[in-house]
Amino acid sequence: MHLIKFLEFQQVQRQNQSLLKKNKLNLIATILLIIFAMLLYIVFVFPLAIQKGYIILNTICVVYGFTPITTLIMTAITEPGVILKRQISDNQQPESSLTQSNEDTIQIENTTQQDDVPKIYRERFCSTCNIQRPPKASHCRECNHCVDGFDHHCYWVGTCIGIRNWRYFVYFLIAAFSAPLLAFLVGIVLFINSFSLATTLWFEMFDTLGISVLIFYIFYIICGFWQHKTILNAFTLIIMIFGPLLFTFSIFQNRTQYQQYYYYENPYFTLFVSLVMLMISCMLLPMTSVNCSNALQFKTTKQIHSEEEFRREKGQFRFGDNKIEFNLMKKNLIQFITYHIPKSRYQNL
Repeated sequence: MHLIKFLEFQQVQRQNQSLLKKNKLNLIATILLIIFAMLLYIVFVFPLAIQKGYIILNTICVVYGFTPITTLIMTAITEPGVILKRQISDNQQPESSLTQSNEDTIQIENTTQQDDVPKIYRERFCSTCNIQRPPKASHCRECNHCVDGFDHHCYWVGTCIGIRNWRYFVYFLIAAFSAPLLAFLVGIVLFINSFSLATTLWFEMFDTLGISVLIFYIFYIICGFWQHKTILNAFTLIIMIFGPLLFTFSIFQNRTQYQQYYYYENPYFTLFVSLVMLMISCMLLPMTSVNCSNALQFKTTKQIHSEEEFRREKGQFRFGDNKIEFNLMKKNLIQFITYHIPKSRYQNL
């Protein structure tokens, strides 16, 4: 018996090693993107904030900037709740807090025999893993194994999101959304303080380039904005962003009256970094809001989709059905923060 379990464990380990090689690049790429955003702030905004006297706010922003990396690594290294093949028998219940019924969720009794509940709450047989899948578990096609409390497979993290790392993943999204937003606010405050210098540099650019800048903007308004030329709009936007950057950098290097300034005192560098941080936050806003909403319902994405599909089949689906009261939301939030993370099934072999 122990030999069979050992051989099964070795097989799973070989599968996991191939998956790790495949997903490791995704994780490294995500970490590098976060580090790149942090370097932008540290190089172009951090020294200016120190110079202007925003020491405490700047320190909080830099320290908090490490939170996305920390939560990302915690999500990636935490085993998501993989159900090993033939490990759960037909009568055995998984050790999972998400499978505990309560008065605020759908009550499950003898789910194997019931058809009046969403599929996610039924015990189903997985022909790929050759196991009886417990309620709220699903098969991940990317990793080719079943996961308890399965939410989805995240390519940015490079792993499945399940019962054991779901909380870390939501924390990661919140940190990845709020850290750039905080950096954006700091950058905008610094840009407002340097607005007079920015205005002077802007008029310097118009004085130097003259009529060519005015013609460029008129051409954009006529041919790009009004006719909705996407490629032209994108090209013009790049010029509008990098044009002042390159011109003001040239002024700081070549004109005597500006050589007393450091590179980070260029207000357009600060504005550029602030806009990059705002863009990152805006890109993460939909994903963060959806996952935070799921956490407030204490349901995974898979559960919500399964419930919506079940209501459509019954003809009971209506938009706004997922709205919950504030007291229930608060209770679900506390439950999400404090729910017991089950022990990994690898430890039982």
